[in-house]
Amino acid sequence: MFFNPNEKIGKVKYNGVLNVIDLLAIIWHIVDPDNNPFDSQQFGIADSNQDGIIDILDIVNLINDILGDDLARSLTVKDQVNLKYTSYSIILENDGFIGLDLTLEHSVDDNISFDINQESIVGECKTVAESISRCIIATDQSGEIIRASAAFKILEIKAAIPEGYVEVNLSELPIEFSIGKAYPNPFNPIVQFDYSIPIKSDLLIQVYDLNGKVITTLANDVKNPGNYTMAWNADRYSSGVYFIKFAMNNSVKTQKVMLLK
Repeated sequence: MFFNPNEKIGKVKYNGVLNVIDLLAIIWHIVDPDNNPFDSQQFGIADSNQDGIIDILDIVNLINDILGDDLARSLTVKDQVNLKYTSYSIILENDGFIGLDLTLEHSVDDNISFDINQESIVGECKTVAESISRCIIATDQSGEIIRASAAFKILEIKAAIPEGYVEVNLSELPIEFSIGKAYPNPFNPIVQFDYSIPIKSDLLIQVYDLNGKVITTLANDVKNPGNYTMAWNADRYSSGVYFIKFAMNNSVKTQKVMLLK
């Protein structure tokens, strides 16, 4: 969504109507107040909780006022919001209404652009310094909320719901499909594997004997991006060499393990 700061707008123009254009005006004031100033009356309207500061909490409260009962079903985030990220994207794991204020660092030479999920209630990004951009997004759906055309680093994230600010649990997603070494190996009777999946994928994990026969399937389902641990209990199998095959989309990786009883 884009806003022309010279445009006269809704309730911030004192006509008593609060709408998405007003929200965008407030967002632009938050990220770039020098070029998008408010007079005292506009500031008073935008400062919904009257704490003397216009920030992401005010955006959340104003959206709550606009949508009312339509938003009530989405007020499920309580004390913490869970975000995962890569160098190019940020993914929201929670289902529920949340507002996010993101400060991102990137290369000056990349001419970076940001694509905000179109299902978001409202969202804007603006470059506030040569290598710094700030994005404010309000959404009530989980999934990828923003994707960039170039790599970035997260400098700061603030999150808010109508009840106030919430903690952010931030974890990095793997960038490639990888399988760690089996441990312990040799083993008796349980062996474990750490593996990473960069994108939502079908995953098949099977155990083969030396004759190439599948003796058990450890996983056959869809996995979200993330880091995982898989354990195989070989208590009912004989000592010997086995092969653990991990198949994700068109990529296959195999680990050799030795069961010693």
